[in-house]
Amino acid sequence: MQEVTFYEILEVSPNASQAVIRAAYKSLIQRYHPDKNSGSLDMEQKTILIGKAFEVLSDPEARKAYDQYLEQQLSNAIGEQKPHDAAEDGAESAPVSPPTLYQPAFSTGTTPASLIAWIVGGIAAALFFLAILANSSSLQHMLTQDERPQQTMQTKPSDMDWAAAEQKRQADAEQNEAESRVARTIPELALGITVKMPPSKDGIRHCSEFTICTHYIKIPTLGVIVHKNDAERIMQHILKNRALTVDGIKTKLSQHQYTELTQVDGEATLKKIILEQINMAIVGYHNYGVRDASQRKGVEEVLLPDSFSVH
Repeated sequence: MQEVTFYEILEVSPNASQAVIRAAYKSLIQRYHPDKNSGSLDMEQKTILIGKAFEVLSDPEARKAYDQYLEQQLSNAIGEQKPHDAAEDGAESAPVSPPTLYQPAFSTGTTPASLIAWIVGGIAAALFFLAILANSSSLQHMLTQDERPQQTMQTKPSDMDWAAAEQKRQADAEQNEAESRVARTIPELALGITVKMPPSKDGIRHCSEFTICTHYIKIPTLGVIVHKNDAERIMQHILKNRALTVDGIKTKLSQHQYTELTQVDGEATLKKIILEQINMAIVGYHNYGVRDASQRKGVEEVLLPDSFSVH
């Protein structure tokens, strides 16, 4: 089965410009997006292939390496087809048989003239047979010479070049993502947060002299990472309103029970409370109506130290 190329996935020609490739990608990703196709797994796989094809063809270096890979695959396919064609040609035309060297025995009435004619005919037949053998050896030598470039092409490391280019592209993407996260991080939004939390929904109503009713959560350092969308403006807004942001976090935590944070998933619960509080203060309810997480604004992740405690 012939391999489907990235150009066929994006429904463009191999000579398509970058503008055409971008336009095709946007059109296809909207057409096959799972959200528009009732969460179809087939559509999800289709969008993954479309995204992979666009990543390669939108990168000039990766596209160049991929084109070389396609040329190599085409050359290999042509090389594999040649022996088959030669076999078909041989089937259509019957092989040339060498002339027979058999001659009848001399009769009693053989004349010198006929003897000479017989000898000359035998020599001619022998020379013709030798010529055929020589041509066959020459043809075999030519076929061997034709096979050498094919073997060289088969050992050409184009596949290795493509793999190396793809590996470099992935490494560059990971490095860019790491640098982006650093640029979108506020490592010390707040220091030394201490919040008093109620022991139950009823506050201290059921407290007695034998029950500890005062519980605190202490967070030495609190940091956040914001989404890529409008990251610089969001970071400036958070830093400008740092005091109000921290006060809002403290108020929100004081409304939760301390037992919520002492469970196995207590850290995840704490991060969720802080994340929702900051985002509600920045972008409001609208942020949670966006199904595509890549289109959201505000805080993407909350950074907590290993030493936060509830006691």
